[in-house]
Amino acid sequence: MSLRWLYLAVLGPLVLLATLAWWGTRVQIKAAWTDARDNAELLAPQLAQSLTAEIASSFRLIPIYPHPPSPGPTSPQEEHLQSDDLDVLNALRDDEDAGTSASGLPLRALAALRIEALFPNTQDRQSLIQLLTESAPSALTAPALTQLGTTTEVQSNWRRDEEIRRQTQPLPANIWSILPPAIHTLPSEATPPVGLARRTENHIEFFSSEQVREWLQTLQPPLSPGLQVAVLAAGNLSNPSPDGRSLATAKLGREIPLLLEVRALPERLEASLRRQQRWTLALLAGAMATAGIALFTIHRTVARERRLAELKSQFVSSVSHELRAPLGSIRLMAEALQQGKVAHPSEFHTLIAREGARLSHLIENVLDFARIEDGRKRYRMEETDLTALIHAAIDLLRPQAKERQVTFESRLPELVVSVDPAAWQQAMINLLDNALKFSPEGGIVRVSAHQIPAPPSLSIAITDQGPGIPKDDHAIIFERFHRLGNELRRETQGAGIGLSIVKHIVEAHGGAIHIDSQPGHGCTFTLILPLTAHRGSPTPSPCAS
Repeated sequence: MSLRWLYLAVLGPLVLLATLAWWGTRVQIKAAWTDARDNAELLAPQLAQSLTAEIASSFRLIPIYPHPPSPGPTSPQEEHLQSDDLDVLNALRDDEDAGTSASGLPLRALAALRIEALFPNTQDRQSLIQLLTESAPSALTAPALTQLGTTTEVQSNWRRDEEIRRQTQPLPANIWSILPPAIHTLPSEATPPVGLARRTENHIEFFSSEQVREWLQTLQPPLSPGLQVAVLAAGNLSNPSPDGRSLATAKLGREIPLLLEVRALPERLEASLRRQQRWTLALLAGAMATAGIALFTIHRTVARERRLAELKSQFVSSVSHELRAPLGSIRLMAEALQQGKVAHPSEFHTLIAREGARLSHLIENVLDFARIEDGRKRYRMEETDLTALIHAAIDLLRPQAKERQVTFESRLPELVVSVDPAAWQQAMINLLDNALKFSPEGGIVRVSAHQIPAPPSLSIAITDQGPGIPKDDHAIIFERFHRLGNELRRETQGAGIGLSIVKHIVEAHGGAIHIDSQPGHGCTFTLILPLTAHRGSPTPSPCAS
């Protein structure tokens, strides 16, 4: 329960902070939208007034002339067109009051074309083109521009102006109107842009959408981040575009059918706040993850310490039980010998010696375990007859095996290896004693060994016919204080440190220990010992009892 409260005390405030951070960001976003709307409502009328002034001062004049030309009375100066005198023709071309010919064509344009025919390249080409495009009807200008070999751009601009003249012809005078795109198909470069047009007596005042776009581009840098300005047709206000939201609108001048709209771009308007929200939540998530990992580590450590405390308690109980039994037996047999109640004292002496050896083995295991835990355990390597050492361990446990009617069978090669003989004998006794304790009455404990060529090592296997060990326990069977089953119902003796000591000894010699067991099929412990030196041949040496 305390750990649950610890989790709640650490993670609870972090979750609360994350919630407050998210809610705070939502409030900031709402405030940003309110500020943007207030700003847009102030900005829209100012920009509408500015665009109205821009249209009034920057429209383009497109001249109007009769189309098709209207025949009229003959001008007195028409006869000058027949002259071959350059000065006479120049004077007629430059006379703004020259009038028109009987066919309705402007005399100035006709004079300029005659000069070009009689005296090529004597006129300023740019002035000639301007004269033709601004004063001559299409019946004259189109073939003239082609004859003069003007560029495609010049001809496209002229066709664009012609289309604007055509579209504005039905419009009322002195009223701004929006021009739609051309209805009939024109070359792409001649298609007039949508724009505003107002027809007067002699000219067309035209403000193109390109000019509107250029004006908008000059406004974008000073605008607040996340705001956008658009110009729409009045009375046809479209829905907000997918990437923007209308905040405020303002109509241009009374005669101009346009609306100026200030839009918000949500992604840009909320970008900094969203970024701040992401960083805040990411930091809090990192803090929660760190706290969670720390709490999980604490939980595991506490659980491990609790488990270790339980195992130590079981260890103390097991050692006390292990010590009590042989000490009780020794005390009872010693009292019987002292009182002279024993007919054959030699048997009691043998039993007392066996129980003493049992006590010595248990105490040695406990002392070795303490040295290993403190890191004080040291090993002295020397050339050792390992076969003889194993046989000695078997002989030491043979009386116990005889009582349980268990037989030791061994088939070992004669080898001399570099080990710590005392430690290795202790390891073999622990393994053999473990196999003996779990073997059924009349069972067999087999000890075998063989050499492994690569890498050169020795494999020693101890196999019993006991109940076996579940696979799930294979990884923890070598842990300190670990014993299988319930401590109160355990029938076998032991303190739970024997296999842990064996594992430490084998690994200290550079080897490894493996277990192969299944429930109901006995157990085999295999020791792998690297060979650093050997003498003799691996001749089998049988030993059975």
